[in-house]
Amino acid sequence: MQPTDFILPLVGIILVVTLVWLAGGRRSIRLDRMMVEQALRADGHVPATITVADDGKAAMAWLEDRSALAVVRAMGDHAAITVPGPDDIRGIAIDGEPPRLQVRFRSYGQPPFAITLTDPETLDRWRKVLMLYGEMAARKETSS
Repeated sequence: MQPTDFILPLVGIILVVTLVWLAGGRRSIRLDRMMVEQALRADGHVPATITVADDGKAAMAWLEDRSALAVVRAMGDHAAITVPGPDDIRGIAIDGEPPRLQVRFRSYGQPPFAITLTDPETLDRWRKVLMLYGEMAARKETSS
């Protein structure tokens, strides 16, 4: 093996990484209220309330048609929508400055969801909604 045998694969890897970077491979959309509403409606949901994170990376919505929570994440050029059931939420936490509401799910396949909200009223409203959502799951478990 020649000392220069590794150079050609190394150049190829550098070229691929550079092309992906130039093409915007790490680019992610910035969510806004209209985009979230359009994505939810395209998915067949009717949103009653939509809150978009201050950084535009995440959003939460209450779905009128299902009486359920929708979690929306910016994933590349798309908005990824998840509608967890009440029993899918393991816990919530508020930490940091500005305040960040974090929702942890029971499924390990579903990563924690974090949304930054600087408005204290909005943060408190969603905290209460998520706590009630968790209570719905507890009632469901006890009635089973």
